[in-house]
Amino acid sequence: MEAHNIDAEYMNRWLGEGSKIESLAPKTLYDVQTLIEYYRDIIVPDKKVSIAFPTDANESPRACVSRGEVVIPFNLLQIGRVDETIGAMIHELHHIKLTPSEKFYHASSFQFLRTLMEQMDCYGMTLAERVFSDSSITMDKILSNDECGADVNFIRKVLGDLLFLINAVEDVRIDANTPPNLRKYIDKIDKNGGERLLKAVEDGTFSNEDRDLVAIGYMLLMHHKGMHEFPFIESTYGDTQGIIDADALTYPLGLFTAYKEEIATHVYDEYIKHCGLPPEAQPQPEIDEDGEFDINSYFGGKVNHSIGDSLEGQIASLPVAEHEKDQQSDEDSALEKAKEELKNLKVNPTQANGGNTKADTPIDLSQNEDTKISVATTPQGAQGLRELLEQEDKNVVMSPEMVQQIKSFKNVKVHTSTESFSEQSITYDTVIFDVTN
Repeated sequence: MEAHNIDAEYMNRWLGEGSKIESLAPKTLYDVQTLIEYYRDIIVPDKKVSIAFPTDANESPRACVSRGEVVIPFNLLQIGRVDETIGAMIHELHHIKLTPSEKFYHASSFQFLRTLMEQMDCYGMTLAERVFSDSSITMDKILSNDECGADVNFIRKVLGDLLFLINAVEDVRIDANTPPNLRKYIDKIDKNGGERLLKAVEDGTFSNEDRDLVAIGYMLLMHHKGMHEFPFIESTYGDTQGIIDADALTYPLGLFTAYKEEIATHVYDEYIKHCGLPPEAQPQPEIDEDGEFDINSYFGGKVNHSIGDSLEGQIASLPVAEHEKDQQSDEDSALEKAKEELKNLKVNPTQANGGNTKADTPIDLSQNEDTKISVATTPQGAQGLRELLEQEDKNVVMSPEMVQQIKSFKNVKVHTSTESFSEQSITYDTVIFDVTN
């Protein structure tokens, strides 16, 4: 398999003096996998992590931290970006080493989202009451890729966007904590990826004035990696050293709180986009005009809390990988602490989103005409860029025949021997193909 403009500067050095990768033959791909496995044993020596080429179109791009599986991004190799492929693997291995479990991040994000929705007034009901009245919602549906009902699709989208925000900051944190001798591979990724992002800034895809949540994620990444300075990020979440030194179990709440108004606007926009404007309804008091108990209002609130609690419980019961079990106690303690801190969360009215809280003086988001049409008027450039980059990052599936050829090199054993004949010694190699492996 030939590849033009192969960039394998660091890989060539590892292979030895005079070595130069000029094509992506099975032996070269075997060498790439071997180097990644070598770095795996250095970065996560105490964890069981598999390294493999993608053979299934449904495999996760690059890695699945929760399963301890790293999938080599063959799409990068196909275009000759060998060093960047290794850099991507070093990055993912550091996720396994330094990043909390995916279960923890899902729980953290859902905790914040639920608290926010319980404060957002939407035509006389909280957004939580409107969404969680759907008893068919389950976390399995939310975390799947299946097309589901509007409420499930809405929660899936905003939960994913909160995770995108965390991932941007976490990428800064783990890359900054990568040793310099390994960081050089990641620097190549940042250089090429940074050029795409800076071009998007020049094109106006997003700017310092943009408050789109996906744009904020990219802005955080660029700002704290030194690609481009955004005064908005500097004034809201600008402590780069604080990110580098952060406790991974506590910073998500601080990050979300820093952008709570922007998140509230985004959540409302996505609700309207997925579920439409609800019919106008006035709040129903628990005591009706005749002074009698309003059972519908009472049990409506009970259902809301019951489904919300159920979803949190379903996240708590998600399986964790063997390598994550030793951190579960710390993660559970951090979630309980965050739950207590969230009781003090207040989303203040802002000019940007029309404002909405159930405390102090509530302002109904649904009465703000700008908010109603924001789905159509909010810049979609950042989301479009995200979808484009994610599409490009999808794994290119390798044929089973190619995978088998690569695996065959693991069966090759080279034995070096020296024999003496009279006054002359001869050193020779014996190559054995071990069919038992």
